[in-house]
Amino acid sequence: MRRIPLLLLGGLLALLPLFGTAKPEEGPELLLREYVQNFAPGTSVVAMVIDLEADGPRRQLYRYAEKGEPLPDGDSLFEIGSVTKVFTSLLLADMVRRGEVSLDTTVGEILPERQFPQAVKDIPLRELSQHTSGLPRLPADPRSLLQLLRIDNPYAGFDQEDLYRALASVEVSDRGDFAYSNLGVALLGQLLAERAGRDFWPLLQDRVLSPLELADVHLDDESVGKRLLEGHRRNGMAAAAWEMGAYAPAGDLSASAESLARLVELQMTEPCPLWKACINGETGSVRLGWMESDWQGNTLVWHNGGTGGFRSFIGFIPELKRGVIVLSNGAARVGHLGGQLLGGDPEPVLRPEPRYFWILFSGFYLLLTPLGLGMYWWCHPRKTGKLALRCCRLFFACGWRLSRGVADRWECLVWLGIMGPFYVFLLFFGPWEAIPLWALWISAPISAVLFIALLIRPKARAAEPAMGESGQPGRIDVG
Repeated sequence: MRRIPLLLLGGLLALLPLFGTAKPEEGPELLLREYVQNFAPGTSVVAMVIDLEADGPRRQLYRYAEKGEPLPDGDSLFEIGSVTKVFTSLLLADMVRRGEVSLDTTVGEILPERQFPQAVKDIPLRELSQHTSGLPRLPADPRSLLQLLRIDNPYAGFDQEDLYRALASVEVSDRGDFAYSNLGVALLGQLLAERAGRDFWPLLQDRVLSPLELADVHLDDESVGKRLLEGHRRNGMAAAAWEMGAYAPAGDLSASAESLARLVELQMTEPCPLWKACINGETGSVRLGWMESDWQGNTLVWHNGGTGGFRSFIGFIPELKRGVIVLSNGAARVGHLGGQLLGGDPEPVLRPEPRYFWILFSGFYLLLTPLGLGMYWWCHPRKTGKLALRCCRLFFACGWRLSRGVADRWECLVWLGIMGPFYVFLLFFGPWEAIPLWALWISAPISAVLFIALLIRPKARAAEPAMGESGQPGRIDVG
């Protein structure tokens, strides 16, 4: 009898390995999984951690993909968005070393025939790379704004003449102060190509990518084929690959984690890296291309990027010889991941943007739109219907026609003209990392059905009988 408990205990001990074989994810893998599940569902992410002073491997690759998504590796291609600006500044440094331009060469010296405002002509190349030129983030002329309103591919179709035409009417303000400018770096790339007498892409290949052996950095989608992962918007829908035309120097490259890791290693080991702006062997206080932040007593050199369906971050700490690359085919920022993988809490500049107001507003809109329309349709023409009508007018048209007792069909069409585009806007730019997308698919059809019901409803007639002073219907006291 005493052997029975011992046999049971032995059996339980023998079964323990069956329940303990799945080791819980921890460290970098857990960070990547939480990022995808909490911020970018339905996407994948790859990270490369570089430690040049480590005893073991100098590079460590981590990756995660949700079920149904291809699991990326170090050679998978992602659009890197504004990280492209680092490569454009590398081209600037190379042309300065060759004596083809200087950091103080101005726009007017390279394009003297262009009818630009004098303030634009006086901008030197260094300020275009440093985002201190005073140029706006994007051009504000009507033609450029109409082109940029395209959701899927906002920069497609911009050619060099479009860029120069926009500069002819641009206003330069606060020159010398940092103000991030896609327009400025796009202009920088075009100026360098003009001075070299070549197109930007082959020039970048010959002067930067080939000498540095960065083979997996690409501009045109035809050369990457199926290796470029499919990007996703915040709502999980597929996003088209961006074609940026004349804005290519500001954000049109795609690259692999392996090639970007090589770039970071070169920046940490070269005697005159770009982030120190070493030109002809002289180190100055100028910084080109890269951003810099204080990182727990050290210097963090970094850049991030994003397109319609991708986000990227590369950064390194020169003092520690430690760097990181994070690439995602989702539209949620990854800078905080880079900060955590470097070994610390993410700095404010790297954290995901807080969008609490946008989350609350979007949630209330999706809830109150069908609720308000439904209450008005159900309660009209009773007294409670007037209250519902006023709520609808405040919500859809900021109080327009607030005092009127009935909403006619023309007014309902105005509401539809306001509500429809906003639903489309929410579809592409809503905070779907916090609100489930099915809330939109429920709210929009219900609202559409209620609008149709309001439009086809017979026009309300005055059904109340005349009232005399005595308060009795059908009788009028004449004295």
